[in-house]
Amino acid sequence: MKKKFINTLIMMIAVVVLLSLFLKTLGIFDENYKTYPATIQKIKMVIDTKGYVFRDETLIGAVEDGEIEYLVEEGERVFVGQALAKLTPVKASLEDEEAKKE
Repeated sequence: MKKKFINTLIMMIAVVVLLSLFLKTLGIFDENYKTYPATIQKIKMVIDTKGYVFRDETLIGAVEDGEIEYLVEEGERVFVGQALAKLTPVKASLEDEEAKKE
């Protein structure tokens, strides 16, 4: 029984030695890598690509000539139902001025 235990112990030691030699040849135990302390930094990710932008725009026209007063700036975000411009007809302006003169 004692001899069987010694043989088993020798076999286990041999397996451990062979396994460690095998892993060393694979590079598991090598210290050829560099380590750095962890620091807090901002990650900047930039992707440079080309593409197309399709605008969802609607052209608006007027029946009469007049003076346009824009109520929003170009490029400004607008919402449904928001007034974009105010058209003052030229005829109405002339009639108002003539009425004031009288």
